[in-house]
Amino acid sequence: MAWIATAVAITAVGTGLSAYGAYEQGKQAEKMAEYNAAVERNNALQAQMEAQVAAKAKRKEAEAMNKRQRALYAKAGVVAGEGTPLEVLAETAMDMELEALEIERFGKVTAQKHRDQAAIDIYSGKAAKRAGTLNAGATLLSGLGSMASMGAMAKMNTKPTVKPTVNPAGG
Repeated sequence: MAWIATAVAITAVGTGLSAYGAYEQGKQAEKMAEYNAAVERNNALQAQMEAQVAAKAKRKEAEAMNKRQRALYAKAGVVAGEGTPLEVLAETAMDMELEALEIERFGKVTAQKHRDQAAIDIYSGKAAKRAGTLNAGATLLSGLGSMASMGAMAKMNTKPTVKPTVNPAGG
């Protein structure tokens, strides 16, 4: 009978450790997902800042190009403020501004992708924690079932002691 008590105790300890392990695994998965989400949020900020810097540089480049074009027109004796030269200056400025706006748009889209991934990471972490908790509960229930089964088997294997009955009639 002592072996049954030992088996039940070992099962209880194993069940407890397994349940604790499942619970901790869920908690750690959630922490990792939170870290990944923080990295993604930082990547979003970085993408936006890089796009702003690149767009500003593009606008400076456009300003420098406009000045060069005006200088070349002046050197050639062409009036830059009217006719074809004005159209060329305006079109160049417009093209450069469109490029700057496209850089900003790309930065916003990239940043939004990172923010979306951060939200997915947070959701995944919460789901992993929930799964760990459920797995811990299932492990406990399974272990309790095993222990109950061992107890039932032990009762079935013990033979009741039957006392002989004496017939009072003497026979």
